[in-house]
Amino acid sequence: MRSLNESTIPITIAEEAADWWLELQNSDNQSLTQQRISSWRQQSSVHDEAWQKIAAFDMMLNDINAPQRRPISQHVLSQPSRGPRRQLLKSLFGLAVIGSTPWFIGSPVTHQQNKTIATKVGEHRSWTLANGVEVHLNTDTIIEIDETNTLMTLVLKQGEVAIITHAEQHPQQLLKVTTAIGDITPIGTHFIVRQHPEQIQVTLLEGQVNVSDKHSLRSWTLQENQAMTLTASGEMSMFKANTQTLAWQTGILIVSDMPLNSFVSELSRYHHAFIRYEPQIANLRVSGSYPTDDLAAVMNAVSRALNLNYTKRFGIWFHLSEKK
Repeated sequence: MRSLNESTIPITIAEEAADWWLELQNSDNQSLTQQRISSWRQQSSVHDEAWQKIAAFDMMLNDINAPQRRPISQHVLSQPSRGPRRQLLKSLFGLAVIGSTPWFIGSPVTHQQNKTIATKVGEHRSWTLANGVEVHLNTDTIIEIDETNTLMTLVLKQGEVAIITHAEQHPQQLLKVTTAIGDITPIGTHFIVRQHPEQIQVTLLEGQVNVSDKHSLRSWTLQENQAMTLTASGEMSMFKANTQTLAWQTGILIVSDMPLNSFVSELSRYHHAFIRYEPQIANLRVSGSYPTDDLAAVMNAVSRALNLNYTKRFGIWFHLSEKK
């Protein structure tokens, strides 16, 4: 087993990861940049590992608050010359990716454990936090945890999370889930939050949650078996919750009458692969239960159900087409 300090990430991929991090810091369109980064990460497990190391190192930088532990990144950002500043930051984050020990002006880093929990593409995992809250992360999800004596904040950076709270556990500590678009405050409940590029979706299975728009300051209260979406522009839509939403916790994707293009988009979340289809079959309807960890089996099943041709190349390229 490879040790935590050992790295097999090529320097070229480490530098690409550092470039993406720098672009994200200066982007005027965070959603678009996140999508491009997601596509880059899906090129291979090595690309994904490189980005996760970047994200973890960035967290360590942000966790150093004392003046005597001012991070190198803050020092470099204060310099007047943008070219050398960018190159130094790129080198710093590139070294973090390939495994070199990070260091800071004034003192070494003391990494705080359990500040970030995450899953890789195709992975789903569960945690029970110190206050008894249960969190279940779907594929390619990152959550940062900020905790005080009175409030635990779960920051959903990307992906999807199911959360179970218990009102009798640590009643003095409130829980809040925050996203780029809105905040969710639960009251003894079981709910799911998914971060899309331009909207969030909140699904309530038990109890009650309050969802607030960060920009307009409007808020809505969801009751049991209700769901809603909230866009970055403040548009809200409420509908009945789909209880099959939780099937991913058991490694299953359940769909009913879903267009093929939407099905492929959902399935792609779980794999480092390229799934293509002819435009004329994009609206064919898919129904059934499919394992999220066996892409070849899913492609075989869908091609048979829809009477399509299915080809596979290099183990990562899949194509669906009409039978001639």
